[in-house]
Amino acid sequence: MSFGRLEIRLPDGTGLTVELVSPQIVAGRAPDVNIPINDPQVSRRHLIFYCGPEGVKVMDAGSVNGSYLGDVRLSDKESVQLANGAVLRIGQTIIRFISIEPQAVLKSEEQPSAGSETPTSTLDQANFNSQQDAKNEEVTSERHRNGSGSAPPEIPAWKPALQDGRFPVRPLELKQSTYLKYLPDAYSKDEFIGRFLLIFESILSPIEGMIGNLDHYFDPDITPEECLPWLASWFGLTLDERWPENKRRDLIRSAVNLYQWRGTKRGLAEFIRLYTGISPEILEPGIGGKEAKKDMASFFIVRINKDDSGGTDPTVLNSIIEMEKPAHASYRIEFIK
Repeated sequence: MSFGRLEIRLPDGTGLTVELVSPQIVAGRAPDVNIPINDPQVSRRHLIFYCGPEGVKVMDAGSVNGSYLGDVRLSDKESVQLANGAVLRIGQTIIRFISIEPQAVLKSEEQPSAGSETPTSTLDQANFNSQQDAKNEEVTSERHRNGSGSAPPEIPAWKPALQDGRFPVRPLELKQSTYLKYLPDAYSKDEFIGRFLLIFESILSPIEGMIGNLDHYFDPDITPEECLPWLASWFGLTLDERWPENKRRDLIRSAVNLYQWRGTKRGLAEFIRLYTGISPEILEPGIGGKEAKKDMASFFIVRINKDDSGGTDPTVLNSIIEMEKPAHASYRIEFIK
């Protein structure tokens, strides 16, 4: 029995259609989930679909960058009912849910197609279900390979986000453990074992989440704030804790470019701009021109418009200049109107 289908558009523009034929379906970047998605901004276990007679519900699986139904971020504590045509966004991947008509479900349940086998006993019922599951899995795999289905809407702009401001992700909260798929058939449908394995999955899922999202620690845009000094140390930078968080992130992001111009007018001006938001004028009276003074060859002036300074603390400016200027050079700061 199908509970509907998902039309998925991946970041590379390819699409695929997946039939919802199981009570619980997990989507994510891990290769062992029900719906593997090749998107670097998707967590290993990102989204969970619950299928039943009442319809299809969805819940975030404690992902790093979040799951969105329209513009609303999904909770990892409570599932949400999906309406026909609902559009989900995870990372740069778009998922559209298409429901099936209730009449079609009733007809397929009450009137089996010609030539189909109808179970007449408990044993026959088990064999029948096993065969149907195998057929459904084959159909789903074929759709994965062929990438059939119409394309969902265009991918909106993605913005990185943290969950609770840090990694790793929180443990999954499932009705049954996803580890059941690794067990022999005799145990894979046991309700007690499914709940029992949740104990171990709740312990291991945060570790898997940390490993699966390790690359995010090296991204200055989304790494936790407490990791910024560690990341800055890779570039030999010393961050002032008085600086706003967004300025420290901008500095780390621009570190490579700044090192190419360190000790020059351009490098110093860019460093000051990144922190204060103002572009200073840097004068070197001892270099160039007829009025150049040789005894001032290692002297420069940092001139800042007072109206644009926004109350910038001169001590902060001094610390920036001391860190970026050539060791032998001297300077003066001037605030002009």
